Amino acid sequence: VRIVYTVRPGKKLIPSVQNDTKSQALTALRKAGFTNVAALPITVPSTVIPQGHVVGTTPPANSRVSPDTQITLKVSGGGVAVPYTLSLPKNQAIGRIQSQGLVAQVVPKKPPAGSTYNPGTVWKSSPSANKIVLPNSPVTIYVVPPAPTPSPTPSSVSPSPTPSPTPTSPSPSPSSSAARCPASAC
Repeated sequence: VRIVYTVRPGKKLIPSVQNDTKSQALTALRKAGFTNVAALPITVPSTVIPQGHVVGTTPPANSRVSPDTQITLKVSGGGVAVPYTLSLPKNQAIGRIQSQGLVAQVVPKKPPAGSTYNPGTVWKSSPSANKIVLPNSPVTIYVVPPAPTPSPTPSSVSPSPTPSPTPTSPSPSPSSSAARCPASAC
């Protein structure tokens, strides 16, 4: 008598591949029995994990999942902290953003009522200061627009009307008078 058990493979523990290169992580996950590891990783900002190394996985390490569950690598694209730009003049804020390898986008917009920011200064940034983002990411700064210039006050003196031309009657032309009277009678 022969007994054969067919048992579906159970759930496996996802190993930590943090700080591995993409290639090392793929090898480790396949060696652990996972068959559906995403070849194209998600790039995430990190100032701790070197660029090109694995920050983590989705699902996360130490999760128990079936071997055919898709596992996606989150790979560091490097990271930059968004600089503090509140209350800075627009051009100085742009310079700080660009010096960090980021792209400044300027939006002229009034701050909330009751704010005391001066025209031409930054009152908000998105993402906010100290947020870690990928290099070359956009940073939007909201700048207080210039104060409106007052329109000229109309003067109380009315302009004098422009005189209209006086109509003149045309003087008779020599040819029309010649047609009316013969040369001997005129």
